Amino acid sequence: MAERPKIMLIDGHALVFRGFYALQETRPLTNARGELTTGVFAFTSMLLKALEDLRPQYVAAAFDMSRPTVRLANFPAYKGTRTAAPPGMREQVTWSRRVLEAMDIPTFEVEGYEADDVIGTLSLKAVEQGLHVIILSGDNDLLQLVDPHTQVLTSRRGISDTILYDEARVIEKYGGLRPDQIPEFKAIRGDSTDNIPAVAGIGDKGAEKLLVEFGSVQNLYDNLDKVPEKQRVLLEPLRDQVLLARQLTMIVRDLPIELDLGRVQLGDLRRPEVIGIFQELSFKSLIDRIPKPAPPPALPKNGRAQAGLFDALGPSEDGSRAVETFGDTVTTLEQLDGVVQKLRSAGSFAFNVQATDVLPMRADMVGIGLAAGEYAAYIPFRHTQGGQIDRAEALQRLKPLFEDASLAKRAHNAKFHIVVLARHGVDVRGLQFDTMIAAYLLESGQRALALRDLAWAKVQVEIPSVQSLLGIGKKAITMAQLPISHCSAYACKEALLVERLVPLLERELEEAGQTRLFRDVELPLAPVLADMERVGVAVDLPYLAELGRELQTRIGNLEAEIYGHVGHEFNINSTQKLSEVLFGELHLEMDKRRRRIKTKTGHISTGSDVLEELRGAHPIIEGILQHRQLQKLKSTYVDALQLLVNPDTGRVHTSFNQTVASTGRLSSSDPNLQNIPIRTDLGKRVRRAFAAAPGNMLLSADYSQIELRVMAHMANDPTLIEAFARGEDPHAITAAAVLNIPFEKVTADDRRVAKMINFGVLYGMSDYGLAERTGLPGEQASEFIRRYFERFSSFKAFQDEVIQKAEWDGYAETLLGRRRYFPEIRSHLFAVRQAAIRATINAPIQGSASDIVKIAMIRVGDFLRGEAPRVRMLLQVHDELVLEGPEAELLAIAPRLLDIMQQAWELRAPLHVDVKIGPNWEDMHPLAGAPSTSEADTDESLEIEESLADALRA
Repeated sequence: MAERPKIMLIDGHALVFRGFYALQETRPLTNARGELTTGVFAFTSMLLKALEDLRPQYVAAAFDMSRPTVRLANFPAYKGTRTAAPPGMREQVTWSRRVLEAMDIPTFEVEGYEADDVIGTLSLKAVEQGLHVIILSGDNDLLQLVDPHTQVLTSRRGISDTILYDEARVIEKYGGLRPDQIPEFKAIRGDSTDNIPAVAGIGDKGAEKLLVEFGSVQNLYDNLDKVPEKQRVLLEPLRDQVLLARQLTMIVRDLPIELDLGRVQLGDLRRPEVIGIFQELSFKSLIDRIPKPAPPPALPKNGRAQAGLFDALGPSEDGSRAVETFGDTVTTLEQLDGVVQKLRSAGSFAFNVQATDVLPMRADMVGIGLAAGEYAAYIPFRHTQGGQIDRAEALQRLKPLFEDASLAKRAHNAKFHIVVLARHGVDVRGLQFDTMIAAYLLESGQRALALRDLAWAKVQVEIPSVQSLLGIGKKAITMAQLPISHCSAYACKEALLVERLVPLLERELEEAGQTRLFRDVELPLAPVLADMERVGVAVDLPYLAELGRELQTRIGNLEAEIYGHVGHEFNINSTQKLSEVLFGELHLEMDKRRRRIKTKTGHISTGSDVLEELRGAHPIIEGILQHRQLQKLKSTYVDALQLLVNPDTGRVHTSFNQTVASTGRLSSSDPNLQNIPIRTDLGKRVRRAFAAAPGNMLLSADYSQIELRVMAHMANDPTLIEAFARGEDPHAITAAAVLNIPFEKVTADDRRVAKMINFGVLYGMSDYGLAERTGLPGEQASEFIRRYFERFSSFKAFQDEVIQKAEWDGYAETLLGRRRYFPEIRSHLFAVRQAAIRATINAPIQGSASDIVKIAMIRVGDFLRGEAPRVRMLLQVHDELVLEGPEAELLAIAPRLLDIMQQAWELRAPLHVDVKIGPNWEDMHPLAGAPSTSEADTDESLEIEESLADALRA
């Protein structure tokens, strides 16, 4: 017998409610306007997964109507115990309807009846028309509809853990009862969610046994004399209640609606409309999950592809796949000369490098895409097959083009392409635009900055993802293995899109007031970062190997100690096993609220916050915390650094991320240098592994308390401005003011509390946060903050002004005009709004400090290229620059370096830079005659900043 076509029926309200409550507490979501989207996100995510997994041919949805139902008329207390829907829930349902409308999925509803009744009627009609029905729901109310041709897919936990019920599973769940007997079961046992009363004294097993014997409650009452006396006396007086309950719980299946298969047939989901509403909802992560359209028919012989790039177009005459072209594929030197001439005549061009790796220092360049206006070309030279030009000869002709600064160059993620080209002997000069950087400045909190995301958002052009081109997993190929025709189409289309996007983004930058920041800071920074990535930093491999062995010994000793506390070995790295040991075997007690924090496996969490709370409860906890710290340090840095050494250069080449942090700060990856512990002895020993090359030294130039100075400037606070101008200790001054003690009597502990308050103000910290981080009683912490804002009233006025501006304009702004948008500040959810307020307070300060560091990097880079070419900038971490060069040259340039950095931006609280020199990143000493901040004070400040930044992100 042929397999029946599938129809999926969606229980709209149930899915939205289930998804909302599954995510709202742990993962509340909002769109770019600050509107709550948790419920519609869960609904949409479950819908897309079901479409992908089940692949139905027909789809329809049902919703409740917001009017009284026939059940309510028959039983006024029906659902009477349900609380009012939480704020924003109505909007979640409205959004979900709009998602279905965009997908062209029809919805059904009938006045006076619930969605369950609509689905019950549609499912019966679908089975009668020869379909197999799968009902997508968020609860078990619809299990009574299961039959040989009807199944129910519902959630068990969260939104991704689902179970598909067929008849066997329902019978197993209800102790031998058939699906159609579920209303009979609920008639006896009641349904608390719908306020349907139960027969007191008869439990689940008793009800199941009665129904197995009598089949239905009607037959049960018809044969009440055969029921054991103990149950008969409970049932007899409740006859009307039980029969009414059966009527209330039984789904109606004969509503006056028709199932037109033409209307519910699943089409191509109107992809442009779906992407449009996903962008409105800020559902970037779901766009790639939209099911692709069905392949079009094969082309007629000699036909030319007219569909989107790399759609399945059928074979061409020679049996190869037909591909739409977007430019010339250049395979001879004569053709290449013609391309070079066209680009020179145009005066500007867009470019991209096609390579075998996303890390530019490991990538082998296989070709270059170029475009000027509406003309595009691809020059292949390292593909595994097909006619192409020798790379050395091609680059010899292209080199003068790229190195001519008078020719404006444009790219998306230019830094990557610049590094790859530089490795192959081509220096890119005259960078005029980077579409990724522009998009980042326009939407700093947006992570979807890929060219394909911009292409769709700005000009509604679809291009394939790299994963769709090359595959994933074991079957993935490299760009070199991709057919030249495919790579040419891809590279040409990317270059043409950059050309098309540039004027649009230029206009948007101007309208948003970001042109100056783009032209003067972010764009010129990209080549500086490219140089730093290409140079890399040397690491002491023998030292790392020895450190790794030492750490492994210490880890082994800790494991033996931990096993000794328990009496047996177990996998310490398994959170599930650790939870069983701590709370099952050792019976450690903790806050009841914490005990409710469970992992996906249902075990009590053993996260760092939980272990910190248990510190001191048992000696094993200290060992576990140390074990985790050592394991992380060893795997993340000691082991990883040895693997990250480039075999060609013998150095580690971190990637500097310019368009990731919404604050404007730079970050790094492979390795992440920002996360190396600063204050611990082991963290310092890891820093010692970053060493100067033979014959060279390292120089560190570190801004001292830059964010406090920026805050004093922006708030125009006379006390701190004067303190910084005189070189006095701002934390001691704060301690004296807040604690009401003379300046000369301030102790180290007083200063530590004041430092936490000073930095806490930068991050919008509350009195609760201060108490938690200092150990102060809550009332005392609250009093300290009150006194702080009373003494430094300019800071409170500054914060209020920043918050008010963000509430009015939707964004906060740095000294250079960098904007960070905070739609969540208008959220009606208290926790979401408070988090946005904290981030808003911090954004102008941290962002301004980041801008100043970037300006300094650009000017230092220009200075080194012009006057000290043997000195190279290697790293930027937090507010520190690390340079490498001959010791004599470092000493010679130090005064000028200090001058450049301290004059990067004029603040009322003058900038100060500490300069140190040494053979490695840890063993450094201040330069003779240079003013310096205490090393311990700098390290502690960084630790506090990192702690508060983590809290802010959380």
